[in-house]
Amino acid sequence: KPVGTGPFKFGEWLRGPQLEILGVRLEKNAGYFERPPYLSAIEYSPYFTEEQFETGSVHFVSVTSERILRKKFPILENNTLKSYFLTFSCDIPPLDRPEVRKALALGLDKTRLAEACDTPGTLHQIMNNYIPPLLPGFFPKAAGPFTDTDTAKLLLDRLLPEGGRKALTLTLLCDSPKTDELSAFARELEHELGALEIKLDVKYLRKAEDARAFHTPFLKFLPYTMDFPDPENIIAPLFRSGSVVNALSSRYADPRLDGLLGQSEAETSWERRTGLFREIERLLYEEVPAVPLFSERIRIAIQPQVRGLVLPAMGFIFIDVRDIWLGD
Repeated sequence: KPVGTGPFKFGEWLRGPQLEILGVRLEKNAGYFERPPYLSAIEYSPYFTEEQFETGSVHFVSVTSERILRKKFPILENNTLKSYFLTFSCDIPPLDRPEVRKALALGLDKTRLAEACDTPGTLHQIMNNYIPPLLPGFFPKAAGPFTDTDTAKLLLDRLLPEGGRKALTLTLLCDSPKTDELSAFARELEHELGALEIKLDVKYLRKAEDARAFHTPFLKFLPYTMDFPDPENIIAPLFRSGSVVNALSSRYADPRLDGLLGQSEAETSWERRTGLFREIERLLYEEVPAVPLFSERIRIAIQPQVRGLVLPAMGFIFIDVRDIWLGD
């Protein structure tokens, strides 16, 4: 029973032949307290297809194939609140040492790892930040050292026991289901670690909780979508001691980070609170419990007659549909 006070109000559920709910119709709210929308109604459904888009019955749709790109429809790209990390098992030697984690990170080519995950509908943009720079008050970090396999080897040889690098086997943990993109990422990571003469096993978990059973050094491929655009919503789940996501990925614990998070929860000044999270990010750069890999950009195809669509900085889900109209 949806309720709200926005420019649109609930109209009806879009239903299929068996009366299953396929989407929702929202209608103009004549009692809206600000300027009413131009459109009389909008309909959302995850089941709208590219075929419906090509016939004109749907006005914008997520790109899911190269075909829609070849047809020369206007294509919009926008950031999302989804970021990807490669976490280290920080409680298991030798990955319990920050200098070892930094050396391994130096051997990774993020560009090739990002390209392995690209699809017609999603692109992956290299990220060097723990807190996504699209959030207010945060900015893209200048790229760190470029991939340097030879230096990474030298550092690992100094840090690990004699023959330790070549004797080291890491496990890459990935959540199910196994997809083409995940497989491509795993192959590329195996290739890059192979250049360091480190072996990689790949395990697909039936459920995230299965990660608790691993007690040998592992890496976890961790896509994470923020629920709302605030730095706490990524730092607390991923890096706070004892949080569920942290316990199933990096197992990282640092009382300094926990203390700064606690201060941020009581801080009422936006400027001082932002400063606390910048300090947390500096700490993460030192400790490297995870490697920030890339953020996700999605592609949406629109019909040429759609007017007034403005891309919000925070992503498509924040589009102000009130400003959209249909031209000729």
